[in-house]
Amino acid sequence: MNIKVFVLWLGFVFRVYGDNIGDCGLVYNGHVLSLDEWKFGFFLQGKIPDNVEVGKTVATFQTVNISGVSKFESQFFHPNFNSSTSVLTLSLSEALDESKYSIRSEMPLKIYFNCFRDTANIYMYMEVEDVNDHKPEFSTQTYIYNLPMPFPRGIDITSAFGDVFVTDDDFTNTKVDFSIDSIGKKYFNVSSGKTDGKKYFMILKSKSRIDLHQNISFSITATVSHFKVSLKTNK
Repeated sequence: MNIKVFVLWLGFVFRVYGDNIGDCGLVYNGHVLSLDEWKFGFFLQGKIPDNVEVGKTVATFQTVNISGVSKFESQFFHPNFNSSTSVLTLSLSEALDESKYSIRSEMPLKIYFNCFRDTANIYMYMEVEDVNDHKPEFSTQTYIYNLPMPFPRGIDITSAFGDVFVTDDDFTNTKVDFSIDSIGKKYFNVSSGKTDGKKYFMILKSKSRIDLHQNISFSITATVSHFKVSLKTNK
């Protein structure tokens, strides 16, 4: 007697429906967003340069069981859903003005979906990278100091006779270096001083006793990374 044994494997797929998930699904770079990511938020991979042009796509998702986007909450990003391809893209809707986001480099976006079953919403977070694309700017291009002669050694001229500072709008920058040309080096030392927000102050001190009988001019340079800006100072 021949006995034939048939083994039947049954595969079951269980889907968990959270209060804010419905039956929606999102796939990002091959990764299926988990239940925890739907509940607690999802971080996009990499960082978005703050000089990216408006309208550029910054992320693309394949959607599952999503029929549309009902609304969204974001200052800088806009979701675009293509129902024929089931693709969701996120694009920049407004220039990343550093004065608006510099307090935090993580930009939130909340999207509300219409699912095939019920509705869903999710928080997404995008990290912004500060690109060093602003040159430091002096408060004026020429500073004129009338110093009494002879002038003593070790006096902070900028503190006693008027501040010299540059502004730099790159919010992650924390330091500006100052240098002085060969003429100025004969009489003065220059260094970085205090910082007040985006203002970086310079210290200019006399190296030794100065006794000049005519005016002199020299240049000072402020450097942030690869940017250099010079000004002239008349004495």
